[in-house]
Amino acid sequence: MAQDVVTRPLALRGMDRATGLLSGAWSFWNTIRKHKPLGAVGLVIVIGIIFVAIFAPLIAPYGYNETIRTDQLAPPSFSHPFGADHLGRDLFSRVVYGARISISIGFGAVGLAMSMATVIGLVSGYYGGWFDKIVQRFVDGWMTFPGLIVALAMVALVGPGVWQLIIVIGLLFGIRNSRVIRGQVLAVMARPHIEVAQSVGVGDFRLITRHVLPNTLPPIIILATIEIPLVILIEASLSFLGFGIPPPYPAWGGMLTWEARQHMLTAPWLAFAPGIALSMTIFGWNMFGDALRDLLDPTLRGSRSER
Repeated sequence: MAQDVVTRPLALRGMDRATGLLSGAWSFWNTIRKHKPLGAVGLVIVIGIIFVAIFAPLIAPYGYNETIRTDQLAPPSFSHPFGADHLGRDLFSRVVYGARISISIGFGAVGLAMSMATVIGLVSGYYGGWFDKIVQRFVDGWMTFPGLIVALAMVALVGPGVWQLIIVIGLLFGIRNSRVIRGQVLAVMARPHIEVAQSVGVGDFRLITRHVLPNTLPPIIILATIEIPLVILIEASLSFLGFGIPPPYPAWGGMLTWEARQHMLTAPWLAFAPGIALSMTIFGWNMFGDALRDLLDPTLRGSRSER
């Protein structure tokens, strides 16, 4: 009896949280569908890509490196909806598995970048003074280098691979985005309630975690959704140039290079399948990120035309 009394409220509490999450998700969907229809379309595409990436082994009819010699350069058909490549590998399966690579690198690199940008921006903006000047001069110097060139140089040093790309792209975007977080921190530090908290002796750690950080979350979320398509595009560019995911792993950028260029005239589906998948993913994330920015940033509400 005592165990039932203890566990039942916990179960009810869990059900209440789940109900609250579902209610919040449904409310968010209705808001974005009503005010930002293109953003709703982008959200559907994003959810679809994530679903495909998670359940790739169940969706793909073949393995990403499974070859059927008799189907080399086979055109689209019932057995190969997107056709087959020069080795007889099913393009539909490779595009499906490629979504897993793109989403993994996108989320991983952006997660690392936002964590780094948040730490640098919070510390630099909060303490200010000579420390802030030194950090910002370093950030200025970092931002003078072209992003793709820096990524190419760093990947050439550490080698290709999923984790290498996550670390390289995360460093690239993390240092750059710290400037945006720092600007938000400076704006928060100028608010009256921060001065009141400092005057009553609230410690730095508590002030940062309880007062400054929560007020910087909206721009962090907006930055994350905007940066994901850029990260996916950079990963595709690096793979296209031969510095990204090594074969036989089916990165979309890598699928657009050697065999697609070699057989462009005789088998154009080699480029169409990964190209359309990459374009749809970038479009979906851009539309969703743009709509989320308009909804979360109060300075933009009502200032943009309905999209």
